[in-house]
Parts: sequence; C-alpha cells; structure tokens
Amino acid sequence: MKVGLTLIMLLTACNGDSPVVEIEQIRDDGRKVELDKTIADRFFVSKKDASQPTPESVIADLLVWEVPKDWLQLPARQFRAINLKAGNVECYVSVLTGGGVAGNLNRWRQQMGQAPLVAAEIDKLEKISIFEREAHFLDTSGTYTSMLAGAKAGYRMRALYAQFPQFAMSVKMVGPDKEVLGLDAAFRGFCASLAFDREKAQGVDNAASKPPTPAAGARKLAWDVPAGWTKGTGSSMRHVTYDVAAGVQCYITFLPGTVGGVLNNLNRWLGEVGEAHIDQAAADRLPRLEILGRSSHYLNKSGATKGVLVTYTPLDGETMFVKLTGPRDVVKTQVVQFEAFCRSLR
Repeated sequence: MKVGLTLIMLLTACNGDSPVVEIEQIRDDGRKVELDKTIADRFFVSKKDASQPTPESVIADLLVWEVPKDWLQLPARQFRAINLKAGNVECYVSVLTGGGVAGNLNRWRQQMGQAPLVAAEIDKLEKISIFEREAHFLDTSGTYTSMLAGAKAGYRMRALYAQFPQFAMSVKMVGPDKEVLGLDAAFRGFCASLAFDREKAQGVDNAASKPPTPAAGARKLAWDVPAGWTKGTGSSMRHVTYDVAAGVQCYITFLPGTVGGVLNNLNRWLGEVGEAHIDQAAADRLPRLEILGRSSHYLNKSGATKGVLVTYTPLDGETMFVKLTGPRDVVKTQVVQFEAFCRSLR
C-alpha cells in the first residue's frame, strides 16, 4: 500500500511570517500518517525494526546538490547523507534532530580544542544560505579530535548549521588548514547548490490530487541567450542554467507561493555577499525590471569578493527568480547582458 509521508519545511528565515511548504514523499508499505503525532510517529520510526524509514533517511532522500570539480563523491553512511572528499579534506552533510545552534556549534568547536561561544558571539557569525535558509557559518582551526582518527594538529573546520522546525541540516568540511582554505570557493559553491528536490518530494499521489506546477520542460518560456553564455548544468530545481564566465552562472528558478516575500529574499541575497540587511523602505527604492509583464524587484550588489544580480517576480501561485552570481569583478561585467536576458523572457 502506498502512503504519503508529509515533511513540513520552512524555506525562509525562522519567524512568524514564514510560509509553510508541504512536501510529500511517497513510500511503500506503511500505516496512515497521523499529523498530530510526534516526528517519530509521523516517520514510522521504530528502534526495533531497522527496515523502517527514519526521519533522517526520508529527508536525505530529498537532497540534491552539485559536486565540485575534482571532488570525489563517496557512498553515504551513517550521519553523512552526502559524503565528499577533496585530497585530505572531508566534506559532508548531515541531518540533525537535536542540540540547537549553540549546542552544535560549540560541540564542533570542542572537537577543534576551542572554547565555546556565547550567544552574542554566535549572533555575529557570518551567515550563508543553504537549503534556501540562513545558516550560521563556523570557521575554526586547531587540533581536531575524532573517535576514529584521534588528534590531528594544524586542522581547520568549516561548518554550517541551518535550523528547520523539526530538524536541522549541517555541512562540515574538515582537513589540513591550508587545504581547507584553498577549497573555500568550491565549498561555498557546493553549499549554494544544496536544495530539496520538490519534484521528487511531491510524489505521484500528491501530484494526482492537486493542480501540478508546470515542470521545467513544460513551461512555455522563451528568451534570448546573451553572447558568450553556454548551457550549463544545475540542480533539478532550476528551470535553466547558463555558464556565463569563469565561476559565474545564471539560472531561472520557479518556487511555489511567495517564498517568504521580497524583503526576506533580498536580505538573504545580501547576506550571501556579506552585505547588511535592508528595511522595507530601502527595498522599495530598489530599481525594477519589467519581466513577463510584471514589475520585478532587482538587486545588483557586490560584496568584498562575491557579486549577485537577481530578480524577484511574483506570478500566479508561484515566484520566479533569475539569479547570476559569482566573483564580484566578473559579475560586474555581466550587468547589461543579465538585464537584457531578463527583459527578453516571454
């Protein structure tokens, strides 16, 4: 018997106005889900039956990502839903079900022989977007101690923690200090690619009972490709991806609803390039681009190293994003082409 497993995930910052997105994963052989039960009940968790899916395994099944060039993808294993390696550096994604932001960040600092952070220090940490939500970014070095490898001096750890209502996601990269620093761009690119596969999660039962959102190939959308742009590869959540220049991609994404509204998204993108958040008045002063007959918010912002060009276009029941991101100086050369690309959408 096929049943639906319902996973509730907030895709913007945790606040009272955040939208709730329902993702349904179809599984064989189970019992009817009771939404008033605990997370363990909803996901059929049973300590006595290893064949039963756990919350972690259900969530892990929905992940999509891009493996950086020259990185090796290893088989997933316990506590590592995604397991990668680059030289002597390990990078992995985990599903967490407890500990909170402070508990996990300080546990990781303890692994590096570092003192815990207080709340004010945690608040000042850099924020990076993963899984369409803001994550605390921990960068620490020292002597790394693990149960399997023992103590290793001269190591560095970079770790991200993103909190969801019922679980959390972490991304960790650990290895010799110089090697980890040399992989900064690749690591950030990998983090930016992380997403949940909505098409897979929707499931056949859900698709049959609700008006389906058009798949990427089904949308009757056309555009003019700027000179020098070539078709690239991206996650399954992208309608189309173009390789623009070295380290720069431009892509179109459709997401259901308002995805938290324009201000939340603008501030998330500003955080990605290390810039301060803005208020609604400042958001209203941003320039607009006419896209598909709609007046779209347009952000053109450069940080110390990274730049972003991105538009927010509300449509009927969904939102379209056109985003170009990469090294700051290269992004600046693509402003005219990006704006022409957006205006050509039809």
